[in-house]
Amino acid sequence: MKITDTKVLLIVLPYYEQIFNRSTVKAVVSKGIILLGLATVAAPLRKQGIKVKIIDLNLEINPESILNK
Repeated sequence: MKITDTKVLLIVLPYYEQIFNRSTVKAVVSKGIILLGLATVAAPLRKQGIKVKIIDLNLEINPESILNK
């Protein structure tokens, strides 16, 4: 298998409502911002020709359905 045939899926687990549900910090943290840690992991993989996909389950209405695909 060539490295260019390799695919990696990085998943942001749902945390937003659990952590920020009753917090006033919501103004500081925005849904939809890819976490820098995952982008840092994805960048060198992409440079090596690996296909990388990041899924943020915080943006999904029904995260369980995404994981079952």
